[in-house]
Amino acid sequence: MSETTIEATDVATDETNDGAGRGRPGRPRSQDTLTRDAVVQNAIAQGGKTKSELVAETGLTANAVYLSLFRLKRDRVIAKTSVEGRGPHVWYAVGSTPAPAPEPASTQGVDGDVVDE
Repeated sequence: MSETTIEATDVATDETNDGAGRGRPGRPRSQDTLTRDAVVQNAIAQGGKTKSELVAETGLTANAVYLSLFRLKRDRVIAKTSVEGRGPHVWYAVGSTPAPAPEPASTQGVDGDVVDE
């Protein structure tokens, strides 16, 4: 019977060599995944956004946006918070402030009278 031996050189010893440069073991991210994450990150960098705003702005599916948000949060590139009037979660770039809720449309006329809708 012959024995199979595995040499130490067959195992990756450099922790940063995972193909994505993030210092974690595992298979490298595909270029499509890296591109999607960059699109979502760039959209968030322009100002805090909800997931549905990201779906509308990027044209990605809700599932693809969710997965990108998960990876970007795990990598501590983005964070989430609640902003009253904007939904349960607003995602923003770490080091920035999420955008506040937009002001409601005024129902007052020029002379201060309430305008009927």
